[in-house]
Amino acid sequence: MKRNELEKMIRRKALADMPDVYAKIDFENAFVADARPRRIRRSPVLTLSFALKAAMVLILAAITGLFILDQLETDPPVVLALETEAEVYGFQMVSATSLLSQFADADIAYAFDGGHPTTQSPGPGGPSTTGPGTDTETTTVPATIAEALVTTQIAKITEYLNTMEVMLAEKEDTTYEVAASGVEGYQWTLTFTTVDLLGETLVYRIHYNETADPEDASRRIIDGVMTMGGNEYALHGTVATEGDTVRTAFVAERGNDSIRITDLTDETGQKYRYDVVKDGADYESLTMKLLREEDSLVATIDHVTETESSNFRFRRTEDGTGFEIRYRYDNGTDVETGRMDVVVDYDEETSSYVYRYGVEAETGPSMGHSDHSGGRTDKTGGAMHPRGLSTQDAL
Repeated sequence: MKRNELEKMIRRKALADMPDVYAKIDFENAFVADARPRRIRRSPVLTLSFALKAAMVLILAAITGLFILDQLETDPPVVLALETEAEVYGFQMVSATSLLSQFADADIAYAFDGGHPTTQSPGPGGPSTTGPGTDTETTTVPATIAEALVTTQIAKITEYLNTMEVMLAEKEDTTYEVAASGVEGYQWTLTFTTVDLLGETLVYRIHYNETADPEDASRRIIDGVMTMGGNEYALHGTVATEGDTVRTAFVAERGNDSIRITDLTDETGQKYRYDVVKDGADYESLTMKLLREEDSLVATIDHVTETESSNFRFRRTEDGTGFEIRYRYDNGTDVETGRMDVVVDYDEETSSYVYRYGVEAETGPSMGHSDHSGGRTDKTGGAMHPRGLSTQDAL
């Protein structure tokens, strides 16, 4: 028997033996469940509200990312204007002595004085000032504009400028060196070399001792002496070490005049407060901040009293022969900002060098240009000329 015939026979036999249940099913009353509905996925409708919400989410995400990035980034290290121990010691001691020398003796306070007080020529509405070192040649300005308010501060600025000329030479023209002293009674000699606005090389020397403080192992005591402008100044100081921080304090004094320097350096840079005593009484306090801009040392002096405040930023010109002074002056009533361009000029009448100021008052109630003069002290007194000819050696 063939295979297909056998399969047909088996199928017929199976159908014959299968019971008949189809006739017993009640198709009219049978329950059939509904088919599960198919979920239709709708595409979001782009509306103005939806777009604004999306934009806000993106902006918040960007701001959060920038904030986190800013937190992760570390602040760049502060570039110190004075880096070595010799520079820190030297700048403070020399600057204090130089500033003190401006009024140590009335007859040398202003080389331009010559015993002949001069009078400023105020513009319309400007104040009149008489005194040494304030000779003024004021250019003509419109009658509706008063003379610059800062002209009342020329004498004070001249005191500062006489010191800034000594302290703010270019880095390549300035050196601070400490070596064993050849002067009896002193351990060390700090030699400060600089160049003035006339191109003359000046050399100042400070002789001092440095010993441990018997009452505080973290402190050292400094005692020394320096000569400037023909006068001798006593120098005292302390150097305290606090972990990685070194704090200094120095005092320069002569007779009843003195200047105390307090170190206020912080993470923003090097800052010092100068407290001045004149004739035994408190005279003024000022703050000086130092910055190094490329190879230029820049000093900003803040001076505040009960009635006025001033801010003067001193920087040498690129050719090294003058100064640019940016200022802000508040006399308690008005605020003025501007700049001064300063050069050194020889005055035939007094046979001495003087400062010539070109003042540009840029804002405030006083505007326009005016010219002024201020006395310049002899920078070679107590210093050595580059050719080895000393007007007076510093001890």
